[in-house]
Amino acid sequence: MSRFELFTRFALFDGLTADDMLTLLARVNLDFVHYGAGDFLCREGEESKGLLLLMDGTVTVGDETAEAPAIIQYSHLYGADTRSPRTARADTACSVMRISPEALKALLQADARVLSNYLNLLSDDNRK
Repeated sequence: MSRFELFTRFALFDGLTADDMLTLLARVNLDFVHYGAGDFLCREGEESKGLLLLMDGTVTVGDETAEAPAIIQYSHLYGADTRSPRTARADTACSVMRISPEALKALLQADARVLSNYLNLLSDDNRK
């Protein structure tokens, strides 16, 4: 599966074409991080590192298991409390694309669809 095909599986990018994605993602610095099995992607109570997109592998988030592609962390990036709400630990070797809060803000400002998708993620999370 190409990286573009993988990106299209994330709810954050719903409705974007390949050209839209290339244009948007070229505007920001993306940080690709590899974790070994047992490594922590984030820990509850620690400062959030940004939006975490699991590109491959399996991660335990709180008491749930997430398999790629999955959004691991997307809340608590802005506002008074920017600490991670849950711990995420790699079950297998995995790759994560980390989008810093500053880069995410640029994406949200650049495309109303990304903004709408992000707000939907936050809204759905609050309903749980």
